[in-house]
Amino acid sequence: MSKILIAKTVTRYAVQYGTGFIVNSIIQTHANPQRIDQKVGVAVASVAIGGAVAEAACAYSDRLIDEVVDAASNLKK
Repeated sequence: MSKILIAKTVTRYAVQYGTGFIVNSIIQTHANPQRIDQKVGVAVASVAIGGAVAEAACAYSDRLIDEVVDAASNLKK
């Protein structure tokens, strides 16, 4: 496993965890479900929204790492 792949993997875990936590916190703060069906709906939606946002954030962090590696490679030349 290359160092870049390791960096991307570690970064992805951190981004996924942080994004999920932030999205869940925002939803729990603003949604006030009263009935069981609302609570289940909010929980399921929170996972779906958190996953979608985390996926986009991970793609961004991967691109950012690639840009840093490219910039470092160009400095060596």
